[in-house]
Amino acid sequence: MEDFAGQTASIRQKRGEWILQFVLALLIWAIFPLKLILLIFPHNNSIPLLVLFGTTFVSYFAGMIPLLPGGLGTFETTMSGLLTIYGLPLNQAVAITIVFRFITFWFVLLLSLLLIGSERIILLAQRRSTDVSRQ
Repeated sequence: MEDFAGQTASIRQKRGEWILQFVLALLIWAIFPLKLILLIFPHNNSIPLLVLFGTTFVSYFAGMIPLLPGGLGTFETTMSGLLTIYGLPLNQAVAITIVFRFITFWFVLLLSLLLIGSERIILLAQRRSTDVSRQ
């Protein structure tokens, strides 16, 4: 906790850094709805962009309700329901939601696990080669 307080105080002193981090956060949050737009437009381009932005953020906020880890189920139900309300057939809404969730959650999780596992394997191999060379 002390480290967090120290980092926060450090960022307060660097106004430019705070602004940069804020702009990056806004950019990252703006990219999430763009993925949904790219997934929906081939199927239905009659849903307004503002509705798609809202659908994305409402789904994320609903997923933050602590029912299950990662908002599993809550996010998907909310997004599919909202897309259906705006005229997308249920089967397309569910398929788009599953692909969106895979791109934004599962793919990132799997890639992170792969990278962490690879790093650990490399570190283990380096330790073993160091141990062998010492003997």
